[in-house]
Amino acid sequence: MINSQLPSAFGPLSTIRSLWSVVGYLVSIIWLAACSPADPALVARAVEGTLTAVPTQTPVVVVVTVMSQSEVSIPTATPAAPEATSTPVSEATPTATPEPSATLLPTTSAFSFPSETPLFSDDFTQTSAWPLGEDAARAVTVADGQLRFTIKVADTFRFVYNPDRRARDFVAAVTVGQTACAFRDRYGLLFRVQDNANYYQFEVDCDGRFRFSKTVGGVFTVLRDWSAATAINAGNNASNILIVQAQGSALELLVNGQTVLNLNETEFAEGGFGLYVGSNPTTGFTALFDDFRVWEAKP
Repeated sequence: MINSQLPSAFGPLSTIRSLWSVVGYLVSIIWLAACSPADPALVARAVEGTLTAVPTQTPVVVVVTVMSQSEVSIPTATPAAPEATSTPVSEATPTATPEPSATLLPTTSAFSFPSETPLFSDDFTQTSAWPLGEDAARAVTVADGQLRFTIKVADTFRFVYNPDRRARDFVAAVTVGQTACAFRDRYGLLFRVQDNANYYQFEVDCDGRFRFSKTVGGVFTVLRDWSAATAINAGNNASNILIVQAQGSALELLVNGQTVLNLNETEFAEGGFGLYVGSNPTTGFTALFDDFRVWEAKP
């Protein structure tokens, strides 16, 4: 018998029988659970108990910060340097860009010729005041109240002067017209002339530029190279009044009453006057001189 073989350590026989009864009851329950559907309530309680028994992990909190558009910094590629653009010019006030040599001094205000009687003048009704004549390069004549000065060949210049009409401090003026011309065809006024190798030379060209130079001992030196001036009337059949004011070394050059250059120059203190014409490129370029006058300059 089983009961008689159990050790005394398990207690009285009644107790052992009770334990066997419990074991049998549990086996029956397990067998029934495997053969019949699970009761949802029982399953829920079982799951609840299981979840309660299993320790949970500490939660990890992920914080997402939403920024406004003004705060968001989106990396972008570095933009390429902008292409050079031209600065627009108002159509209402178009201006031409002057050449580097075209910087002009302010014009004189209210220039007027002296009221005194000139030291000498020439309306070109007489033929004795200037050397006239013609050769292979030039033709100089007086007719119709003008001195007509023609350069027969291209890229050539000539001048005439009177050594007997001289002045130290003076205002000199002459009106000059031109026929058909181009580019550097030009005419001018010589002053403080010593001879045909020493003088100052003020000239303007067909394109509306002026130049000032001196010749010393036959060596030509430019004191102001060709420079544009709005005061100069340019082109075919244009005319201009060239004016020089000289007070000691102070020289002022004007065209049509507007100053184009002020400077100090000490090479020549006094001298005579001459009329100058040069051609480039026109063959037969002609300048017409009129109303030549020289006044004494007042301090």
